[in-house]
Amino acid sequence: KNGTDPLKSDLDGDGLIDGDEINKYKTDPRNKDTDGDGVNDGEEVFKTKTNPLSADTDDDGLTDGEETNTYKTNPLLKDTDGDGISDCDEVKKYKTNPLKADTDSDGVSDIDEIQNTGTDPLKADTDGDGLNDGEEINKYKTSPVVADTDNDGLNDGDEVKKHKTDPINPDTDYDFLSDGAEIIDYKTDPLIADTDKGGVRDGHEVIYDKTNPADNADDVLMFELNINFDTDTAVIKPEFFAIIDKVATAMLENPEAKATIEGHADKRATSDRAHNDALSTNRAKAIFEYLVAKGVPAENLRYVGYGFRHPKVENDPVEGSV
Repeated sequence: KNGTDPLKSDLDGDGLIDGDEINKYKTDPRNKDTDGDGVNDGEEVFKTKTNPLSADTDDDGLTDGEETNTYKTNPLLKDTDGDGISDCDEVKKYKTNPLKADTDSDGVSDIDEIQNTGTDPLKADTDGDGLNDGEEINKYKTSPVVADTDNDGLNDGDEVKKHKTDPINPDTDYDFLSDGAEIIDYKTDPLIADTDKGGVRDGHEVIYDKTNPADNADDVLMFELNINFDTDTAVIKPEFFAIIDKVATAMLENPEAKATIEGHADKRATSDRAHNDALSTNRAKAIFEYLVAKGVPAENLRYVGYGFRHPKVENDPVEGSV
């Protein structure tokens, strides 16, 4: 009836007696590997605890034999390393390690790299900038898929490890020059706004004065009067008249002197660029008109408004910036 040998208790030599195969496990006593998964019935029952009637006990897409003999994964768990990706997908689809939740040891799990961060779970440093993906995401808040997060001409790794600049701020020292321009083009210090200590910020020298930011001998004189205006107004407060009067006196005593008056406006959550450009221009114009009224020739003066384009410090979206 069963086709077994009445003289042998285990016809197929799989470690299970024929009676147990027929009556208990329902396996084929004439075939040592009933489900054809590469693991004999006896091993499945006694060693791996897998189902000898199912080639893929945990239904993860890998046969019990592949899991046991080839990949060393757990044939009873479809996700051996608990990273949220089935063993089969790790092996066949993503080529990640099914025994390690973070295949490339970058501090970001395989599932996060695949589903959330857009990074390569097989490369610790997806964008090749010298920082591993985990450092970028968790520590520096830089983009792990863009080598130069702030687009300043320096890769994030160099900013962090070599130059000590801020990889998410293109102008670390707020001197109007990007960190890359300072290091590559002008040889100035991206951590010091006035490299030559001549009294004028590096960017102002380069962009407006056309002087050498690494040589203080050619610096023009800059006076930061810090005249504050009420919000959204360009009316000079009387408390600042004495400061402006000193400028008027100096210019009248030096009739060949020229001056540029620079106006600024802070940036808040609701600030509009065009409005703030106009507001800062009107503030500079108010100083211009005051000086002219004091006798300073108009042709010796010019005024310009920068809106919120040239802050001195990192912007506060609620309180504004200096």
